[in-house]
Amino acid sequence: AADAALAQGSAAGQSGVLEEIVVTARQRSESLIEVPVAVSSINAETLQDYGTTDIRDLSRMAPSLNIDRASSGAGGVLALRGIGTSPGQAGFDQAVSINIDGVQTGRARVLTQGLFDIEQVDVLKGPQALFFGKNSPAGVISIRSAGPTREFSGYARAGYEFGADEA
Repeated sequence: AADAALAQGSAAGQSGVLEEIVVTARQRSESLIEVPVAVSSINAETLQDYGTTDIRDLSRMAPSLNIDRASSGAGGVLALRGIGTSPGQAGFDQAVSINIDGVQTGRARVLTQGLFDIEQVDVLKGPQALFFGKNSPAGVISIRSAGPTREFSGYARAGYEFGADEA
């Protein structure tokens, strides 16, 4: 009877089973539990649920990540765990590197682009010189675009706003 109750309980709890999170943060696919780095992994569904359209929106989803536009128009300010580089320092690369589909960017000009058709975003905290080069002392934001599919698909996003006649 105990085995039957256990089997029934496990069958009822199948919807509560955690799925494995696979990240490619270290240039290969591996389980999040095996990565020896503090990683915040955000998948496409979460990005869509939060209505993420701008890379600055990632700071709401990844702890200790701060992203903002620079007032000088030189891209932006990225800081991870309190470590960042001023955008006015032309001789220095950003302390937080951005990697888009394997292409490393050392400056925060990428902040002017929108997040469109993204499969996954991994935020790696701490120095990542082994996998991403010397220009990542604070960490790396690794963005992976969604690949092509065999089926034709698309989506649309709409919004609304109430106009108040206030004086």
